[in-house]
Amino acid sequence: MHRKAQRLACEPDITFRTGIHGVTMRHLFRLLLTTAVFALMGCAETQNGAPHGRYRLQDPPVTDIEFSTGQHVYVPAYSEITGTGRSNFLLAVNLSVRNTDSGHPITLTSVAYYDNDGTRLGEFLSEARVIPAMGSETFVVSQRDRAGGTGANFMVEWRSEESVSEPVIEAVMVGILGSHSVSFRSPGRVVEEF
Repeated sequence: MHRKAQRLACEPDITFRTGIHGVTMRHLFRLLLTTAVFALMGCAETQNGAPHGRYRLQDPPVTDIEFSTGQHVYVPAYSEITGTGRSNFLLAVNLSVRNTDSGHPITLTSVAYYDNDGTRLGEFLSEARVIPAMGSETFVVSQRDRAGGTGANFMVEWRSEESVSEPVIEAVMVGILGSHSVSFRSPGRVVEEF
């Protein structure tokens, strides 16, 4: 008895009746093995690393990291947009400046706000402002402020003592009117490198 128990434990193809419509242990083992093989085939990859099947998950594209010691960045903003009919929808504008460098601060030297006609409406900084490594600053134009119009924009100037990874500078517009709301973002564009 002891010898037979050892044999059953190490050899799953031993046949004996189980009471499930005459299915043998060998049949169950083969069914289990076939299921495992098909399951593993579904997880296998092709030679180029893409999974089998119709749908493939894509890694985000790798972009080169840009380094700089300063820039002028133009940021489109929309303090209002034309809605349905002839009425305009007023929006709050949030300008976000995010230092993406993990080891060095950057210094904002100017955050100027312009209207639809290119007229400078104001400057958000009275003096330079340091943004620490991985820090951020936000500047807000109220939803009630119509001065910028549909073509409002910012010109942001930043500098650094060291060559740092470019900050993320973008405007996020948000508007709420009754039960309607809208939000979207507008990324900055480098217009001058220092």
